[in-house]
Amino acid sequence: MNGNTVSACCHRCIGTVVNVESEAPGRLESVRTLLNTRHIRNDTRSATDDLPSLLADRSVWKRAIPDIRFPDTDAGRSEMLHVRTAIRAAIAHDTSKLDAMLTDVRWQIGLREHGPVGAVDWSADPPSITGDALAIVTQAAAAQTWARLRACPDCQWVFYDTSRNGRRIWCAMTAADGARGCGSIAKTRAYRQRAALR
Repeated sequence: MNGNTVSACCHRCIGTVVNVESEAPGRLESVRTLLNTRHIRNDTRSATDDLPSLLADRSVWKRAIPDIRFPDTDAGRSEMLHVRTAIRAAIAHDTSKLDAMLTDVRWQIGLREHGPVGAVDWSADPPSITGDALAIVTQAAAAQTWARLRACPDCQWVFYDTSRNGRRIWCAMTAADGARGCGSIAKTRAYRQRAALR
């Protein structure tokens, strides 16, 4: 696949088009999907929150975000919003909320019986929505995949950076199948500003 490939993916349930190259590995994809329930729509350029539509149907939730338990109470839904906000802030390099949540959770840590030697499983005791999401984040940090989860500075779409040098900035470079092409727009804008100064 090339970096321009855009395809409808497992996010059909929330009506979003996903760049297949942006999918995160393993369970980190559930966190990325959760974060992308809040984004800026390409057609209206206004912030949209798809979380309420996901919360309306448990089966849709399990298809879209299988690794984080369904919040079936008002308190659980509020907790989910706080978790999403904290993780989004951490991607933008403000880890204060995430650090506070990590210290509030009582952790059970164990070595995996299957998979790579020395791989560690994290789980919250008692199990919780926050624990599910933060366990995925801590495992991704230990596996060194967390740092490649990024948010586009324009549309706020969270993507997994698969570039060789790990320095991708935008969600996509080309507009196709619903993707805005924030990279091309930013480069064109910069070119026009430079040209105006000549």
